[in-house]
Amino acid sequence: MANGPDRCFHCKDELFTRISTELVGKLGLTAVAYGENADDAVRPDRPGARAATEHAVLRPLADAALTKVEVRQVARAFELRCADKPAAPCLASRIPHFQEVTPAKLAAVEAAEAAVRALGFTDCRVRHHGEVARVELLVDELPEP
Repeated sequence: MANGPDRCFHCKDELFTRISTELVGKLGLTAVAYGENADDAVRPDRPGARAATEHAVLRPLADAALTKVEVRQVARAFELRCADKPAAPCLASRIPHFQEVTPAKLAAVEAAEAAVRALGFTDCRVRHHGEVARVELLVDELPEP
């Protein structure tokens, strides 16, 4: 709820802690991996990556130097349904740092994004700014003037 710049660290730390304590032994896992790719690995604004490092979580896509575009190409080659799935970052990322994350704000963002997608836009973000929302759309999906 505090929503500082390191919010993703705390979330991923909790996730990887739970996986380690609840699933690794139960499922007999020898390693845990997540989907960081080469594009993600070079971005300095990804505190969740620090949690992955602290929990020794593997990054096979980044280690293979696969970019987001290349990951999608591989997924298409294997005819995976997720090949063209839009990115789905956490809804809390739509709320500016240091503004409290609440269930009501998250629900409002989720509902607004669903409404925009219902209009035919495939990828969008609705940023919550109190009484104002900022809608981000792909330029390619905007109608020509």
